Amino acid sequence: MKLVIEYSEDGEAIADLKVSQWMECVLDRIKKSPDSVHTTTLHVGTAIMVDAVRVAIKREQLNHEDVTFQFKGQILNVDKNGKIDNWPKGFCDTTLIYLEELFEILHIDKQI
Repeated sequence: MKLVIEYSEDGEAIADLKVSQWMECVLDRIKKSPDSVHTTTLHVGTAIMVDAVRVAIKREQLNHEDVTFQFKGQILNVDKNGKIDNWPKGFCDTTLIYLEELFEILHIDKQI
């Protein structure tokens, strides 16, 4: 089964504490799928869900060749280690943006 993970603001949001359970359900659904040619698209709205899929690829629970990510019309491929090479701005980067701002504040506070 081919799996498309579409990341958008309208996607499903799963809490961090429930993402492992969600991923197990996704893997079960794939295992039970009778059609190996079938494509399933999951609409996700949180970076943790994207990361859970990437970790499942790294753990070899999913074949990286069967998974693609979509973001604002762009197709993002992933390698066998869960790495996305062509990472576009706006794709799962909110936490990084916030952390950079916090680190900047911490750096300024240390200079005072």
